[in-house]
Amino acid sequence: MNFICLLFIYLYTIFILIHLIDSLNILSSLKREIRFTVFEVISVNQTVATVKEATFKQFYDKQSIFVSSIVHESISNFEATFIVSKCKMHYIDCVNVVSYDIHDVCPKIKFLTQFTDAKTSNGNLVKCPIHGNYDFKNITLDAEKFGTMFSFPTEKWWENYWKFKILLFGKDRKEFARAILNFYFIEFRSRNNQQKI
Repeated sequence: MNFICLLFIYLYTIFILIHLIDSLNILSSLKREIRFTVFEVISVNQTVATVKEATFKQFYDKQSIFVSSIVHESISNFEATFIVSKCKMHYIDCVNVVSYDIHDVCPKIKFLTQFTDAKTSNGNLVKCPIHGNYDFKNITLDAEKFGTMFSFPTEKWWENYWKFKILLFGKDRKEFARAILNFYFIEFRSRNNQQKI
């Protein structure tokens, strides 16, 4: 009799565990998406470049950056300063995570845009020398690439607010443009997942 009761409890436990494991498959994995709060591109020297539009827009669950500019002078050798800061909620208590002074930016453009979403970024249009009209559409940041690049492995980077500041310099370290980008991440599960019954 005890053997039958133990066997019944054992089979019932296995049945419950299988049901729990199967029910876990109902939930889709967590997704992280970026939410921009500030995006500005300022042309400091209007004779070198003019910014026609710099904005972000939201389409469904994604936000994308749009930039339209005209570069009046041919620029083949320029420098950039790239500053990344992380903050607590609502951009308080910000600390500098990393600062780069990048010389001869042209061959490093691919490296500098590695955390943008490759499916939507059209940064491959930028080739040196830079001159003429540039329209960048649907540029987003890949949350996972960003998180692994600018934070420690044990850090919950998606809970921080982030600030980017990029300064572009021409000859003799004369600033001709700057960009400011503030953002945070949201986490959610997709609604499109079909439940198993």
